[in-house]
Amino acid sequence: MLAIHRYHVFFLPEKDMTYDVVVIGAGPAGLSFAQALTDSELKVLVIEQNDEDTVQSPEYDGREIALTHGSRAIMKSLGQWDAIKDEHKGYIKAAKVSSGNAPMTLDFDTSGSDLECLGFMVSNQRIKQACFDVVEKSDQIDFCFGQQVKSVKTNDHLAQVTLSDGQTLSTQLIVAADSRFSQSRRQMGINTDMVDYGRTCIVFTMHTEKPHLGIAHEMFGYDKTVAILPLADKQVSVVITIGSDQAQDVLDTPAMALAAEVCTRVNHQLGHMTLSSELFSYPLVATMAGQFYAQRYALIGDAAVGMHPVTAHGFNLGLSGAWHLAQQIKKAHQSQQPFYHPKVLRAYNSQHKRTSVPLYMGTHIVVKLFTKNQLWAKAARHAVLNISRHVKPISQLITKQLTQEHA
Repeated sequence: MLAIHRYHVFFLPEKDMTYDVVVIGAGPAGLSFAQALTDSELKVLVIEQNDEDTVQSPEYDGREIALTHGSRAIMKSLGQWDAIKDEHKGYIKAAKVSSGNAPMTLDFDTSGSDLECLGFMVSNQRIKQACFDVVEKSDQIDFCFGQQVKSVKTNDHLAQVTLSDGQTLSTQLIVAADSRFSQSRRQMGINTDMVDYGRTCIVFTMHTEKPHLGIAHEMFGYDKTVAILPLADKQVSVVITIGSDQAQDVLDTPAMALAAEVCTRVNHQLGHMTLSSELFSYPLVATMAGQFYAQRYALIGDAAVGMHPVTAHGFNLGLSGAWHLAQQIKKAHQSQQPFYHPKVLRAYNSQHKRTSVPLYMGTHIVVKLFTKNQLWAKAARHAVLNISRHVKPISQLITKQLTQEHA
């Protein structure tokens, strides 16, 4: 039986191997949580079903992540932000939201604040790579690659993780960051709200003839939603959300025809546009766990809350949850209190619920309002845009939620 550290392979003893914390999943949430514990004395093991090369050198998957100021602050403190080259960072300086054929738009910018931009755009690939580049330097964190978690169980005295090769690891606390379809969450008996929207998100990048000026466009059409998000230089990320029964038609559309449609959607404001990547598709399913902890067990990332991308808060929510759980654990450990105690996990649960529940429920409302084609829905969203344009406190509140200046 063996586990794999970044630099070497070492054999575990035949008896149970003990770690302070075992993290399931080496995605950005799991790695950020592990990195946040490196200034403690806790020994951490990260278990990942993919091999080391896949985690160390992730492939581009089409997803460009909109980061808030709060997320950038966390990433800076973890050393991740500086691990991403400046040429790989985009800046959202303004945003325009439109509905159907209505000529009006709801505009957001940084006027009235000292912020340099509304947010930042970085590819999921670059974020994942930065997270691993930083965390692999820590001597407190071990990795076990190429292993699936077969089962988890906990009791008053310890928590145990059994791997697909039959090896059993003992720990004080299990932290699951194993996707919105978390198997360990189910095994721990945590109920989960799941919404299948019956829609598919298609993402790709495009090169623009004219500068995008850092402006994001969110266009809620009657047949599909199209978002154009500014990346570095004259590159943009295009996100098309459409009924899953129509998704294949979009995927089969010739590149020139698809580019022409996107140009038309944005009224040719960006000049001639050409595709610069392949198309990637993802089914839209949102999830929220009934609670984010159990005995010696906690959920972070998508395993806790898997968001619909329309509000662009999924990654940000996952990162903040990982950060806050780590802070609660370190606070308890520094006070010589059991960091796995239910009181500690409840504090994290309450904190993350206060942030995530309003966003999760609010996203459902936005999705229902802006994807229905009935006359009442069209009239309602036009009214929402009109009111928000003319009532400044509303647009200011939305801008504050978009930027999330404080972590």
